[in-house]
Amino acid sequence: MPHLLASTDPLTATPPPGHGPRPLPTCESVAELLGEFAADELPELGRIGVERHLAGCESCRRDAAEYGDVIELARSLAPPCPSRAAEARILAALRAAG
Repeated sequence: MPHLLASTDPLTATPPPGHGPRPLPTCESVAELLGEFAADELPELGRIGVERHLAGCESCRRDAAEYGDVIELARSLAPPCPSRAAEARILAALRAAG
């Protein structure tokens, strides 16, 4: 389960009334969230903050695209299968237990 951003997080914090719009998130704060952003696991307010930053930052857009490529590749891989030796040990343990 993705973590929820605290209300004090610069990406989601709402400024007090009369203090104008929120500043754009920094590259450093966005970098910490790119994995969750690329995996579509970021809460809506965090996603909006990252999108606002990416709209004006080519470097972070490239990083986000790379995260997306890695996640897409990882999701396309077949799950690992146990070796024959591991399968034999599992079956033996199941027989012994039951």
